[in-house]
Amino acid sequence: MGKIVFNAEETQFIKEIVEEATLNTLKAFKKEEKEKNKYDRRLRNTELLLKNYRNLKEHMKNAVFTNTEIENENVDEEFDFEDNEEIYISSIKRTRKRTEIIVKHINNCMEYYTYKCLNSTREEVQRRVQVIKMLYINDVQMSYSEIAEELGNISTKTVDRARKSAIPELAALFFGIDGLKLK
Repeated sequence: MGKIVFNAEETQFIKEIVEEATLNTLKAFKKEEKEKNKYDRRLRNTELLLKNYRNLKEHMKNAVFTNTEIENENVDEEFDFEDNEEIYISSIKRTRKRTEIIVKHINNCMEYYTYKCLNSTREEVQRRVQVIKMLYINDVQMSYSEIAEELGNISTKTVDRARKSAIPELAALFFGIDGLKLK
């Protein structure tokens, strides 16, 4: 088999094709990585919301401003504040309201998730919501070993498996279509 020789024009053309193919491959790879990172971030955010659920509820209960005060536009007028202090109070009011919205959203999603899981005929699906509630939602947080004992002396690995299975399902509920990993 003989050696193929290209002239300068053909060599340049091949070089351009290879460069374009390489760029397209890199773009596709970066896009795929970006999508994967979005999904991973939503999973992390779901777990972060769950881990901080009790703190969010506590913040909502203990925030200085009540719903009535938040809705009352004149609350800042009761005080003679400088601009920075007014901004700070306004920020506290907005934070409390946003926290309330998030907690209500989590509660609604958990209500549906509870219904869905407990109506399953599969024990491992029913266990998912129990584990999530015991770890994150109930007033008293339980450890993996306490949950394992409470659920009938299962292993802590089974508890963790239930948690890991529940997080992506809850991500879809918390974030809608953005919580799904679409291929």
